[in-house]
Amino acid sequence: MLRHRKYSTTSIHLVRDVRVVKRAKICDEETYVLFDTGAAHSYVRRDLIRGECLLGRIREIPHTVVLGGKRIRVTEKVAVRCEVDGVSFSIYAVPVDDLGEITTPSGRVRLGAIIGSLDMERWEIIVIPSRNDVDLSAIRRGEFVEY
Repeated sequence: MLRHRKYSTTSIHLVRDVRVVKRAKICDEETYVLFDTGAAHSYVRRDLIRGECLLGRIREIPHTVVLGGKRIRVTEKVAVRCEVDGVSFSIYAVPVDDLGEITTPSGRVRLGAIIGSLDMERWEIIVIPSRNDVDLSAIRRGEFVEY
């Protein structure tokens, strides 16, 4: 999908959203996760949030987002543990009732979470669409550059 992004008052750039679907664990439950560079925020199904993997709740200034054509009122985010390819990290996600299904090369799968660009940037996750994979080497390394 091509979208317009406005970076200044004088320029508009076309960018291509990049998406990869991976098997993952959210709160120790197997599910599918969509890494979506076109989504700023992350989202997680409410039924997956439980136990010790809930690391905290963050109150948000109430606002509305449109996700999959549905309007969602955002009032909080939750910090939850996520594991992909044996690598654990946390995401700050908007809890939602359902994220629907997505078509993958293996067929249709139900999504448990969408990991948006803010969490991908925070963990330096690189999406590799040609391999339907993500590079988690920065998390494995455990060191991040903050300047």
